[in-house]
Amino acid sequence: MFDVYELRDKMEYFDDAVNLFWSQWGYQSNFKYYHDCMLHSCNTESESFGLL
Repeated sequence: MFDVYELRDKMEYFDDAVNLFWSQWGYQSNFKYYHDCMLHSCNTESESFGLL
């Protein structure tokens, strides 16, 4: 069984989450991009995630 949480509620896993996403879809020169995107996503008040 899996538990699903918003990353902003479990910031102790932030570095692990960034590394997981980056290792799957990133490349050597864009780690900072993934880090910044995820950090700003955790700090937003919006809950829409751009979905209709």
